[in-house]
Amino acid sequence: MSLSPSWPPDAPHPPPGSPAPEAEGPSLSGLDTRFYDQLPEAICICTRDGRLLYLNPAAVQLLGQPLGELLGRIFWEQLPAMVDTPLQHAFQRAALTGEPAQFDTYYANSDRWFSHRIYASGDLIYAFAVDITDQKRADETLRLNSRILESMSEGVCLVDDQGTLLYTNPAWDQMFGYERGELTGTRMTFQNAYPPQERVRVVQELLTHLKTQGKWAGEILYPRKDGTLLNLYVRLTAMELGGRQHYICVHEDITDRKRDEVRRQQLSREVESARAETEAERRRLHQLFTEAPAGIALLQGPQHVYIFSNPLNTELIGTREVMGKPVREALSRAEEQGFISVLDQVYSTGETFVAKEGPAHFRQPDGSMRQEYLDIIVQPTRDAAGEIDGIAVFIFKVTEKVLARQKLEVLAEELRRSEERLRTLVEASSVILWSTDAKGGVVEDSPSWRTYTGQTLERWLAPEGWLEALHPEDRGKTIEAWNLAITHRHNYEVEFRLHRADGTYRYVQSRAVLLHQPDGSPREWFGAITDIHQRKQGELQLQQSIRMRDEFLSVASHELRTPLTPLNLLLHGLQRAASAQPDTPFTQLVTRSAEAGRRQIQRLVQLVEDLLDVSRIAEGRLQPRLEEMDLAALAQEVVSRFELQAATAGCPLELHAPRPVMGQWDRLRLEQVLVNLVDNALKYSPGRPVSLRIETRGDKAVLHVRDEGIGIPHEHQSRIFERFERAVSERHYGGLGLGLFITRQIIRAHGGDIRVESTPGVETTFTVELPLVSSA
Repeated sequence: MSLSPSWPPDAPHPPPGSPAPEAEGPSLSGLDTRFYDQLPEAICICTRDGRLLYLNPAAVQLLGQPLGELLGRIFWEQLPAMVDTPLQHAFQRAALTGEPAQFDTYYANSDRWFSHRIYASGDLIYAFAVDITDQKRADETLRLNSRILESMSEGVCLVDDQGTLLYTNPAWDQMFGYERGELTGTRMTFQNAYPPQERVRVVQELLTHLKTQGKWAGEILYPRKDGTLLNLYVRLTAMELGGRQHYICVHEDITDRKRDEVRRQQLSREVESARAETEAERRRLHQLFTEAPAGIALLQGPQHVYIFSNPLNTELIGTREVMGKPVREALSRAEEQGFISVLDQVYSTGETFVAKEGPAHFRQPDGSMRQEYLDIIVQPTRDAAGEIDGIAVFIFKVTEKVLARQKLEVLAEELRRSEERLRTLVEASSVILWSTDAKGGVVEDSPSWRTYTGQTLERWLAPEGWLEALHPEDRGKTIEAWNLAITHRHNYEVEFRLHRADGTYRYVQSRAVLLHQPDGSPREWFGAITDIHQRKQGELQLQQSIRMRDEFLSVASHELRTPLTPLNLLLHGLQRAASAQPDTPFTQLVTRSAEAGRRQIQRLVQLVEDLLDVSRIAEGRLQPRLEEMDLAALAQEVVSRFELQAATAGCPLELHAPRPVMGQWDRLRLEQVLVNLVDNALKYSPGRPVSLRIETRGDKAVLHVRDEGIGIPHEHQSRIFERFERAVSERHYGGLGLGLFITRQIIRAHGGDIRVESTPGVETTFTVELPLVSSA
């Protein structure tokens, strides 16, 4: 601590010849104390044992006792508070050794700081004291302010009226990339921060504001040492120091905040774009549902309120005023026919309801009732949280198919009965009887043939003249079947369209057997032709219905698949953009929503792929692309891909394939088989082990997939490989019931086979056998 400015640089020595007061022992004889009396510092002159000989007025005032009570007394006895203090220690050292002392000390009882100077001269000890409390406190305040500035996170600098940097704190130097104090003494500049004209405008605006209001706050651009620009929020305050204007500048780096604002705006635009894309996709699906060749209705809530009904559904139920109405209100006989109980059951259990060819009655606008036969699928719809929030109803009108089959059944029954009376009723029936020799030559008349076809006897007996009565498109297959039967001597059976006498063609079925001589040699062919036109028409209508269904699945699959890839990429980009932002509730919401959307899209993609595979199978387009490959290596890849899912499900996943298993197969299709089987095993056996074993057995590769899950009851084991068939509740295990159907078709396309062995609650093993050289 520096001395007070009034502290003398050197302690005054007693002037020679100064008068001294009378006292025993050492005295002040000859010492002129008038000089000391005028000093503001407290001055005491003592003997070496501490007896007070002189105190100037400042010392008397400081000690707070009358001068008469102090002179001649021992200082330490008169002022016991000073005993064992730095002052007494320095006094005693000076008295013993003559060593002078200068020091600062703090007195807690008075909460004051004093600067002391003590020295010895002859037999006398001179003690000077100056109250430096204010100076000490000012210095402490200065140190505190300095520490505050040095520790501030904002950059702080002091600039004079010429723009020269007089001080920068560490945060300022770090903010702009400079070494500590590197720019002190240099001038601030906006060089490269703004274009020249803009730079002048910014500086003029800033200075004008400071002159008029003494302070300014706002955003500016300012370059770092490396040339990059920072967005800053600056607070300037003008102050006068030493007669000149100075400015305290506090800088806050808002570059990241500005960047985040831009990113948030971009993210908001992307969210809006995604919302628009989703709306467009919703409209697309709405159009697809509207134009679908099936009745589709969407119901909401436990009251089953109509929120969508496509035109075909509206036509079937015979009323247009259904939107916003509960099914009970819209369909007067829904409860009576048991439809309401079906809806309630699906809504409460989550299990899909399927009804085949069920009769239903609909009231027409004129009040009459119309009966239809329908295939109905009723399945629950779920919200984003997976909770059931409504029901989707798909209605396929199969009235014509049912009526055609009923007609076929009636016809079949009639045919069965007529066989008993065939011989007696031949002439009255529509059956055409014919015969040929053993080589297939027509040698006898067939009145029933000529009556039915209108052919002349001449054309009937001519070589292959009977072919002229067949539809041109059916002649090739018919003559081929006839020649094969003659060559191999097996029964003859074929269907074709036969020309009637009235000019129309009708479907008929021709059958013949080879009669033999008693010696076993062929004698003749005897046959009958039956009119099956009505049955065939029914079959064609049934095939048409099936083809329409398959076409609908194919078209729907392609239409759904087209927008899924860009939508998935958009959500993936949105998720990545959100993850790059600071962690806020908004970005968390975006991340969760995007992730939920991607999971739903992935599930829909898999369903679409399954539907496309079903369509390919129905059209005969599932043709393997064979290549030489290692089945064991492919299984290892699939198992590695499922390790995370298996760990999440608590299922130990093991593969036993000690050596390569080479063969000619379609790699992608066999990967699909492995994925389906492993995914099913993990799904139906949570917390239980799943194992794969691959081996060769003769000329076949054998794959076993075993789990210890819920198992498959024996009565369901034969149907799980059919389309849309499941052995468990859809409420607990999702999917369309296509995976094992597609798996079996892929394996059969390779010339292999698949079977299942299961004990419910114990274990299930799927075994796949594949020829090493596929027959595909």
